[in-house]
Amino acid sequence: MKLAAQIVTAIVAALHVYFLVLEMFLWTTPLGVKTFGRTRDFMVATKQLAANQGLYNGFLAAGLAWSLSSGALDVRYFFLACVAIAGVFGAATASSRILFVQAVPAAIAIALTLAGCGHAAGATITPAAKPPAPSPLPGFARADLVVLHDGVIDAYAAGDSLVKLGTLPFHEHDTLQGGWADRDHLVVLRRPYDVMLITRDAITPLHVPDKAQLVAPKPEKYDEGLEAGEDGDLVVTPGMATWSRCSWGYPYDGFQCEVWTHAELWPEPGIRFEKERLGEVAQKWPDAAPSGFVAAKGEHAVTCQAPNAAKTIIEASREQDRIMDAIWVSLAPPQLLVVYGEPGYADILPTSWTLHDGCTVAPIAHGRHVEPGPDGLWIADVEDGDHVKRVVYRGARVLGEVSDDAIAFRPH
Repeated sequence: MKLAAQIVTAIVAALHVYFLVLEMFLWTTPLGVKTFGRTRDFMVATKQLAANQGLYNGFLAAGLAWSLSSGALDVRYFFLACVAIAGVFGAATASSRILFVQAVPAAIAIALTLAGCGHAAGATITPAAKPPAPSPLPGFARADLVVLHDGVIDAYAAGDSLVKLGTLPFHEHDTLQGGWADRDHLVVLRRPYDVMLITRDAITPLHVPDKAQLVAPKPEKYDEGLEAGEDGDLVVTPGMATWSRCSWGYPYDGFQCEVWTHAELWPEPGIRFEKERLGEVAQKWPDAAPSGFVAAKGEHAVTCQAPNAAKTIIEASREQDRIMDAIWVSLAPPQLLVVYGEPGYADILPTSWTLHDGCTVAPIAHGRHVEPGPDGLWIADVEDGDHVKRVVYRGARVLGEVSDDAIAFRPH
């Protein structure tokens, strides 16, 4: 269907090239006189008007050719609609033949494009023709994590210490975000609708569909107040990169989405409409405990007991805080991470953390943000007086510091 749409669009473009030649160069020739069924005197008198009309037909042909070469469906729809409208007007004011020569082929091309490339669920995306640009990230093959700065990607290895392997610079105003789809594919958003697939050997642009393709049909049954959603964002999940946006929702409690548009960018481009948000898969904390140690979390405190020792109580420092989690981030030496949060609209929202040597009440470190990584890695914003530093750990070992930017751990 998509190929048929391209062929018919090309035919419409070719017809308008023919119209250009006929009206600009052959208007007063016997072919022109015969084609339009006018007298030669009339054709001579209207030669300049016909040339102007032929030039406009050339612009239509150029626009259709551009849409085919770039894969831009919004451009194709626009120029095909112009051709169809011009054909209907010409049929009404000049000759009924124009309807079949100009308007009908354009309408067929629009219908085929909608069926093969358009707005239906499961539609395929026509990517723009952009060749891979060989500009690899130094140290890509050995990186355990990357840090996404404004305009820079840094690769790090996490062994006995944190070692910077290399840097990949972009424009200084690029606000980078993204993540690993798998061990060999890093997906990064540079700026709105500009997504890159980074591998060991190359950087390949990923085509994000135009906004017209990302609009889901409005639900047939809806309450007053339903509004169009935002532009969307990049979502990276295991084995997949997707541009996800809320097409329709209600503007309360943040924004309650009713219909999501998920445009898969890699590895198999396609569009689907769903009621569910596309959830990112988070890393998980380890669930093992040191031999003989027990940590039981309650609503406001953690009860911890070491072998042959009395129980200790690790309490939240603020009355409104709740205990979200208690994790043994290291078995030898035993170190307990306690994560605190406060009630939000639908869940407990993390607010702070403390790190404890075994079951000791006094923390050895504390901060605001903490998140797990693979293979015992974790990262935390550590408060040190008035200074906050972002520290990468493996178990109990401090590997080093990184900047306060987006971090993506490489999966197993």
